[in-house]
Amino acid sequence: KSIINNNLIQEKFKTFVCNAITKDGHDYQQIFAALDIAKDTVGKPTIIIAKTIKGKGVSFMENQASWHGSALNDAELKQALLDLGGACRE
Repeated sequence: KSIINNNLIQEKFKTFVCNAITKDGHDYQQIFAALDIAKDTVGKPTIIIAKTIKGKGVSFMENQASWHGSALNDAELKQALLDLGGACRE
C-alpha cells in the first residue's frame, strides 16, 4: 500500500519546471538509468522519485509502516538477515 501518491509528486515538480523521473527504488538498473537521464538533462534540475516498499524482503517487516524507525532485537535481526539472504554470525 502506497503512503504517498508518486504521480502527484511528479506532476508537482514538473509544474516547477523540474525534470521529474519516477523509478523502482529497489531496481539498481532503473536507478542508474535515472541518474544517466539526470546527467544528460541541461537547463533544469532533476528529481528522481524512487518508489519503494518499506521492509522489502523481510518477512515480518514488508509493508508494515510500524517498523519505520524501529530497532530490531537480536532474534528479529537474525531473521531479517536470513530473509535477505545474508549470513548470520552467532
